[in-house]
Amino acid sequence: MNTTSMIGSLFALSLVFGAPTLTIAHVGHGDEFQAEGGIDRVPVNTDTDALLGIEVTPIAPAADGSSRILVPMTALVDADGNQLAFVQYENFYEPVPVQIGATEGELVEVTEGLSIGEQLVTQGSLSLYAESRKTQTADAATSSET
Repeated sequence: MNTTSMIGSLFALSLVFGAPTLTIAHVGHGDEFQAEGGIDRVPVNTDTDALLGIEVTPIAPAADGSSRILVPMTALVDADGNQLAFVQYENFYEPVPVQIGATEGELVEVTEGLSIGEQLVTQGSLSLYAESRKTQTADAATSSET
């Protein structure tokens, strides 16, 4: 083997073994993905709510003039087989168990749990659900350490 091909081989090997490797990792506090404990209320945070896609709309009577409550499907969360919605009260979002009825296109009838005029989270409910589980777990861990 001549000197040129030996240098070429060494150069190729150095590229293969010496090249930086891209590694993607998540560095966090460890409580983001724990799903233990209950579902707790979540404080309103005007700085991050828009980033989470949270939109709040007052519940209006049905368009047909009846007293039925129709909400967008995006307002509901399946919490271990139970339907849940978030309602904004003062400075927090309260998880509210609901009973649902018939669907009409993108709307679903809520037969129990919500009232006309309440401030319903119509977008971002899944983000609040995840945050409520995270908040519960983090609070429990903090109180058990003291």
